[in-house]
Amino acid sequence: MTNTIRSVQNELNKILPNLVTVSTEINEEDRVTYLVGEYYSHKFNKLMRHEEILENNNKVFMMFFEQRVDYMMATAKEQIEYNGHPFFFNESKNK
Repeated sequence: MTNTIRSVQNELNKILPNLVTVSTEINEEDRVTYLVGEYYSHKFNKLMRHEEILENNNKVFMMFFEQRVDYMMATAKEQIEYNGHPFFFNESKNK
């Protein structure tokens, strides 16, 4: 599991340098292990989390962050002023 965390963290650091912290958590009710990505949102002024069930292939987890690179790399001012979904951030800048 440590290798998975390290591998995913390294991949995320390539596209979002030091913006996401990766860890795992076990849901005590169903004993399922989740891959957790924590990042700070200037828009909401708090730490946010994204969780996915830990799998051999964590493409869905990575896609969540890949789709939000432009938003997460934007300045605090840009994030705060943006009123759309983070997925569409780049499209709004190109208008």
